[in-house]
Amino acid sequence: MHQGAAVNAKEAIRKLREAGFEEKRHTGSHKHFEHPDFGFSVPVPMHGARDLKNYEEASIRAAIRGAEKMRKESHGNG
Repeated sequence: MHQGAAVNAKEAIRKLREAGFEEKRHTGSHKHFEHPDFGFSVPVPMHGARDLKNYEEASIRAAIRGAEKMRKESHGNG
């Protein structure tokens, strides 16, 4: 997931799972993912095949970056 490219929910969920996030609940049209080690959580709107809005994608990217940063710090690599 990189800035500027359109991303849909399926791709966002794949990236979240790769970063260690797990689905915790499904409320209405949103799935909520949380990182088990670091507590970062993020909702992912499930609105068919439409691309995520910029702010939705930015929120997901920030959660992934935060979890990756915490992982590196916890392993002494950052």
